[in-house]
Amino acid sequence: MKVKSAAFLIKDPANIWECTRSAAGLAVENILIHLFFIDVDLDISNGEADFFELLEMIDDLDGSSCTTRLDQTESVPFLTHCGPADIRNRLSGCDVVICF
Repeated sequence: MKVKSAAFLIKDPANIWECTRSAAGLAVENILIHLFFIDVDLDISNGEADFFELLEMIDDLDGSSCTTRLDQTESVPFLTHCGPADIRNRLSGCDVVICF
């Protein structure tokens, strides 16, 4: 089976970096990426610029990065808000779902 799209569900703050880097790597391989930060605090103070660059790369490669927390969309570029229905709809179109 050829994987064309993958979703990453991030619930553990300790995995933010690993997950985002993994997603960016797959995006470079022409796999459509959807990142979902689910009720997680995005504490990226140690590498904010690098994190933003990864989100920008995913966005440039037609992927998406979403959070369930509306307050984060104001401070993190390339991050949009998504609710449960939006997550469900996007997940249904993905070939692979990876949970962190």
